[in-house]
Amino acid sequence: MPRAVIVYFAVDMDGNPLKKYSYKLPDNVKVAEGDTVVVPTGPRESPKLATVYMVDDNFDWKPGIPWKWIIQRVDMTQYNLLKSLGG
Repeated sequence: MPRAVIVYFAVDMDGNPLKKYSYKLPDNVKVAEGDTVVVPTGPRESPKLATVYMVDDNFDWKPGIPWKWIIQRVDMTQYNLLKSLGG
């Protein structure tokens, strides 16, 4: 079975995830806590950005649920560099 990546979309006032969601993670995709990933959401599988909460190598995949795969990890290097320059 594939690994699971647990993600969230929003946090509360203390920075804690409001709700967490589980997605399948391909073996060739490396993600870590805090990474930004693109995941399909809703019935039309619209892509949304989410933040990785954790990777679970032993996730209990319940049968009968149509689990979705993450789309990709987002490389934020360039954006973070531009942010550090200000403006």
